[in-house]
Amino acid sequence: MFRILRIFLVVFISFQSVCFAQSIKPQLRAKLRKEGVRQFELPIHDQNKEWLLENFSQGATKYPININLLLRNIIWQQRQERVFDKKPLFDGNIRSFWYAYIKGTLAEAGVLNPDFDQYNSLIKQLTKLIKDADVMRYKDIGFMDDNKHRKIIGENYHIIVFAEKEGQFPFLMRLNKKYGVTVISLGGVPSLLSAEYFIDDMKAKGIDVRQKFYLFSLVDYDPSGSVVRNSFVDHLRFYGIKTVEVFDLVRLDLLTEEELNKRKYPLPKGTETKNKNWLKKTNGINGELYGLETEALHPKHIEELLVEKIEPLMGKQK
Repeated sequence: MFRILRIFLVVFISFQSVCFAQSIKPQLRAKLRKEGVRQFELPIHDQNKEWLLENFSQGATKYPININLLLRNIIWQQRQERVFDKKPLFDGNIRSFWYAYIKGTLAEAGVLNPDFDQYNSLIKQLTKLIKDADVMRYKDIGFMDDNKHRKIIGENYHIIVFAEKEGQFPFLMRLNKKYGVTVISLGGVPSLLSAEYFIDDMKAKGIDVRQKFYLFSLVDYDPSGSVVRNSFVDHLRFYGIKTVEVFDLVRLDLLTEEELNKRKYPLPKGTETKNKNWLKKTNGINGELYGLETEALHPKHIEELLVEKIEPLMGKQK
C-alpha cells in the first residue's frame, strides 16, 4: 500500500512539473535559464548537504556551494508554490523568510558564515530576480511591508513628499492633513519592496501611475542623502511612475551664512570616492566636503518652500 502511494506521489509531482514547464512562456523561461533557476520537485530547503552540493556547486568560488545560485532557486521555488500551487502567502517579512528557508539551508550545506552578512545576499538576489531579471514581485510570495504604517496617499496624490528618516513622519502627517499631499518616510535607504507596495496602494485606489508626479525630497544634504533620493525615484520609475519632476526641500539658501557655518558637518572618511563624486555634482558647501542634516533647517521654512512649489499643482491630478 505504501509503495503504491509513493508511486502515486511521484507521478503526481512529475505531472505538476510538466504542467509547470508548459505554463512558462518562452521569454520567461529564457530569463530563468540565464539566472540558473531550475524546477526542483523536492523542497530545496529540506535537502541534505550532499544533495545541495550536487545541485548548486556550479560556479562556486569562495564556498563549495554557489550561494547566490542557491538563494535564487529557493526564492523562485517558494514563489511558484504560492503562485502556481496556491500555497498560502508567506506570513512575515524578508528577515522571517531568511530564518524560515535560508539560514538553516546554508548551515546544512556548511556555508553559513557568521562573519559575513549573508542576509544581505538574500536581499540582493531578491532584487536581482525582481528588478534586474523582472520575473517576479515581492507580493508573489507575500512579504510583509515594514513601511506600511509610514505612508499616506492624499487627495493630491500626484504630489509626493518623501523623507529619509522615520522620525520625520509626524511632520509629514501634518503636511498631509493640511495640504492633502501624499507622504512617505523611508527609514533610511528605501527598499524596493516598499516602493512596490506603495505603487500597488495607489493602483488599488484607481490612480493612473502613468500621469506626471511631483516629488519633494526631504533628505540630508550629503552623499548618503543623495543615494536615498535617487534610489527612491529609481524604484518608482521601475514600478510605473516614470514621468516625474523632483524638487529638493533641504536647500542651503534656507539658512544664513552664519547658520550654515554652525550647522554644517565634515563628511565621514572611508567613502572618499562617493564623497568626491557628490562634491563634483553639488559643490558641497562652499566647495568643501561638508554636509547638512535635514534637522538643521526649521520645519517652518521647509513647509513654506513646499507650499510655494505645490500651490500651482494642487487639484491638477488626473
